[in-house]
Amino acid sequence: MVEDCAIVLTNVERELWPGITKADLIMYYNSIADYILSHIKNRPLSLHVKPYSPTAPGLYIKDMEGRQPNCAEIFSTKRKHPKPENGV
Repeated sequence: MVEDCAIVLTNVERELWPGITKADLIMYYNSIADYILSHIKNRPLSLHVKPYSPTAPGLYIKDMEGRQPNCAEIFSTKRKHPKPENGV
C-alpha cells in the first residue's frame, strides 16, 4: 500500500541478477525514494523492461494510459515521433 493506493506486485521472487530478486530491487527503490523523487517529479519517464532476462534485449513502455493503478496520476505530452498506426 502506498498512501491510500494499493499496488499489486507480481513475481517478486524472480531473480533479476544473480542473488538479486525483484523484491530486493523494490526495497532498494523504496529506501532511496526520499532522495530520488524530488529529482524525477514532473518529468516524463519511460520504463525499460527486460521481461525475459537481464541480458536479453528489453523494450520501452512509454504510454501508460490504461495500465496505471486507479489512484495514479498520469499526464501525456505530445510525442516527438508519431506512434505507428499498427502499434509496432
